[in-house]
Amino acid sequence: MNNIDFNISDLAGGAVQEKIDQEVRKIVANILDVNTAFKPSRKLIIDVEFSSDSTRQVIETNVTVKSKLQPSESVSALMMAGRDDSGYIHAAELKSSAPGQMFFDANDSTLKTDVGIPVEEIEDGGIIDFNSRKIK
Repeated sequence: MNNIDFNISDLAGGAVQEKIDQEVRKIVANILDVNTAFKPSRKLIIDVEFSSDSTRQVIETNVTVKSKLQPSESVSALMMAGRDDSGYIHAAELKSSAPGQMFFDANDSTLKTDVGIPVEEIEDGGIIDFNSRKIK
């Protein structure tokens, strides 16, 4: 015989079930996110607290619903940094595999500098002395 009428789905007019559904959606979205690790498990945590008043006839319930998700995997990039002749600091992402090395950008079929500037924009048709790395 069940003398306790406690259905978590109906608690607080269904608000607890809404919170559970919301957290389950977050878990599924996190699993489908290709930027997270696929193997570690995710958790749905439902914490139900019961407390009573001094008469012990009224019981207050407090339900907390939360999820434990996997973080997005980190993304790394290399940057080049230095100072110009005036002492100002400059930094840019290294797009090629080595400082000073040009690369072919397959996305737009252009030759670019190590920081991704199209070579056509900076070339003036001069002769390049590779030993001094200067244009004559």
